[in-house]
Amino acid sequence: MGMGGGGVLFNAGGGGSRKLAWIKWSNILASLDKGGLGVGSLKAFNNSLLLKWRWRLLNKPSALWVEVLKSIHGNEAGIELKGCQTNGLWARIVGTIYHLHSSGYVPLNSLRYQVGDGSMIRFWKDTWLGDAPLCSRFNRLFRLEKNQNCLVRDRIVNGLWAWDWRRPVNGGRALADLNNLLMDIGSLNVEVDRDCVVSSLSTDGSYSVSFIRKHIDNCMIANSLPSTRWCKIIPRKVNIFMWRLLLDRLPHRLNLSSRGLDIDSILCPVCSEHVESNSHAFFSCSAASNIWRLVHGWCDLKIPTLSSCDEWDIWYTSWKASKVEKDRAYVIYAATCWMLWHFRNNHIFNSQDMRKCEVFDNIQCFSFSWLKSRGKKCISWTDWLKSSL
Repeated sequence: MGMGGGGVLFNAGGGGSRKLAWIKWSNILASLDKGGLGVGSLKAFNNSLLLKWRWRLLNKPSALWVEVLKSIHGNEAGIELKGCQTNGLWARIVGTIYHLHSSGYVPLNSLRYQVGDGSMIRFWKDTWLGDAPLCSRFNRLFRLEKNQNCLVRDRIVNGLWAWDWRRPVNGGRALADLNNLLMDIGSLNVEVDRDCVVSSLSTDGSYSVSFIRKHIDNCMIANSLPSTRWCKIIPRKVNIFMWRLLLDRLPHRLNLSSRGLDIDSILCPVCSEHVESNSHAFFSCSAASNIWRLVHGWCDLKIPTLSSCDEWDIWYTSWKASKVEKDRAYVIYAATCWMLWHFRNNHIFNSQDMRKCEVFDNIQCFSFSWLKSRGKKCISWTDWLKSSL
């Protein structure tokens, strides 16, 4: 990855050659909490859009397009996800939605009714009270019901619950179920507002394609990486670079050799004394150590000698400081690693080496420009040079 961001982020290779993949695609798609970049998969995005069709169907059962679907596929039209009477595009959409529910990616009760006037909700077959339809919770009563497709408002007469049984419910388990049902619906208040469908997967009950997509991705993509630290102050390409650095997915010589590339030497191109690994290139190399010494002196921080990104992450997590100080410290850390990598690449591919003082000056300039353009609390350039924290 070059300083200008024009390099390849996740692959390496020449024009016609087969490129070397540094990051698994599933890691890129995974959310930040699962150690990915939160890109999200097109499959999950498409499934969330398909699932929204069912949300629209339940929310507007009297719409013209719903009536057309029912005339083609039957009155259920896939509402209960038991399939359609005929094949076609809608039947495939219903099949996909059923697969999401049966596979456990999206709970069946994630779309549920919120009772208003009871004019849209089927009393027995829709999910509106609890986590399942009443027909499955009170199956004996459902079999006794004459009109199994009755609405909630059909069961309320003069403010009281009214029933229409095939035979009287006088005793036994049916009477016990009826008493339990009355206890569940006793506190229900039927209002003049219109019934609506809410999503239990969102915080406000609305259907969000983005939120559902993330939920499906989290279920479909299994990832055990540590959560990704994404800093909004630094540029996106630097965030990706730091993510690759933490995962040890940068093309230093040890990684190139371990992936079967034939290279002249695996020694550090800067000091030529030790194997160029992740920890050596950014921490234990003599050039890197000298630059870190300058940075620590500028920040006026007593930081123990660190030899890897994991050690720095442990120290940073345990460091007791304000959010502003921690944000600035991370920006400086990212700018230092960014410039160390640029220093290393410049040494290999350019004829002239960058001087260490020039690297340090660039660290100060980059970190200040990122904070000034994206940070909430500004600091003057003079104060930044005196003490960054």
